[in-house]
Amino acid sequence: PSQAQLLKLGKAMAVRNAILDQKRKAEEEVRERLTEAYNTEKERWELMEKRRLRELDRNKKDCRKINLKFDSFMEIVGRTQREYEQLEADLSIVADLRNLHAKCKQRFKMARFKQTLEYQRQQKYLN
Repeated sequence: PSQAQLLKLGKAMAVRNAILDQKRKAEEEVRERLTEAYNTEKERWELMEKRRLRELDRNKKDCRKINLKFDSFMEIVGRTQREYEQLEADLSIVADLRNLHAKCKQRFKMARFKQTLEYQRQQKYLN
């Protein structure tokens, strides 16, 4: 090759190298921006994950408290239900006793009335 061709080749190679360097720099900038975006997104995700875990722990504690209160409430409800059932049974027994007393009282009145009638009848025959 001649000197002119070598100069042209040198210029062409310099232009090509310049273009390749520009592309390489552009690719490096893109890669750097992507890496930076990834790192910032990773940091943001880590912060969000820490916050989520804190809220999860807080919610667990709240749920435990609520469950304990609910268990306590259900225990009270169960105890009250048993007391209510016992009171109903006692009320039924008292009502049965009242009915028996009323029947006995009525029988006693009838027996007394019959005895009075019999006494009056005998007094009539005796007089």
